[in-house]
Amino acid sequence: MRNLANDKYGLSLADNHLPMGSLDQGLDILQIMRNIQIFVARYNYNLNQQFFVERRSDKGSRHLNSINIHSIASSIRTHGMGIMNTTVNFTYQFLTKKFDIFSQFLFDEYIKSYLQREKRWYKKHRDDKEVDNKYPFDRAFQFNKDIRKLGVSDSGKTFLDQFRMLITEIGNALGYVRMVRSAGMNYCSNAIKFVPHLNHTHFKFEAYAGDGVAEEKNEETGKVLQDEIVGAKLSRETVVAARNLDSVISTLAKNFSENNDYFKVLVKVFQDVTASDEQKHLVNFYTILPALTINYVETTVQAKDLMYKNTRRRESYFSDDGFAIGVAYILAILDQGEVGLRLCS
Repeated sequence: MRNLANDKYGLSLADNHLPMGSLDQGLDILQIMRNIQIFVARYNYNLNQQFFVERRSDKGSRHLNSINIHSIASSIRTHGMGIMNTTVNFTYQFLTKKFDIFSQFLFDEYIKSYLQREKRWYKKHRDDKEVDNKYPFDRAFQFNKDIRKLGVSDSGKTFLDQFRMLITEIGNALGYVRMVRSAGMNYCSNAIKFVPHLNHTHFKFEAYAGDGVAEEKNEETGKVLQDEIVGAKLSRETVVAARNLDSVISTLAKNFSENNDYFKVLVKVFQDVTASDEQKHLVNFYTILPALTINYVETTVQAKDLMYKNTRRRESYFSDDGFAIGVAYILAILDQGEVGLRLCS
């Protein structure tokens, strides 16, 4: 269409990075991005194999959707590489809302008093022979029982269950960003695999197809900056095609060589917020990790046991790695990674 607009109307359009193609199967990356709050709640993430699998709906379903790197790469081939930055922006907006809820939970008087009490107890008894710098399992297990006294939701979820699900949704959103980045690299590597020397992309097809380029030398040193290129003096249409090929190769080489670490960006932007005085109550987050980990393990074991029963429900699944990613991400933001791992070891 760009060539048609240039030939017919003389319009020189900017590259919109939208290659031809369509996605016939699977969820489109735009559909996921616009409904990310629904996606992270309905899908479970597998960290090792990098795929999402849909949870079984309460009404039952004969088919479950799954999303992997190849389906996301097909979407990127349709919409272009620019969709990756848009995905990170949507994820940031989603995480902002979730962190508000996260902060409100830890600001609750019951939760805050419990964390402060456990922090003081552990600091006092961690060198005891019975404790040996390891948080006791019994105390974490008891908190899971005590928090049920505060009430449960209509579906039987305690406040700690809902907090775990919140962290899991945060981790699922980050897992989606990780998958999009991997899919983008997969798309670039497949698209540029026919270029023999990626590090020598200064080869210009336009010059060889057209009138060529004269030799250039440095006037002071006499070093040759540009070898003489003898052009083939082909037709104008061929030269335009060669120019388009140079543009495509240059764009692919740039995208392939870029190493955008979106996680570092998302960590840095929230670190600036959590460092304020208004978020001081977040410093005790690591204290709730033992109880939260027990809650996660019990739920995961129960979910895997339900996989072997005929009456499978929404609570039956075999992988839910979003929780692990969410915990690691929050610990990185709050700079509590070392103390958090030491407490749960």
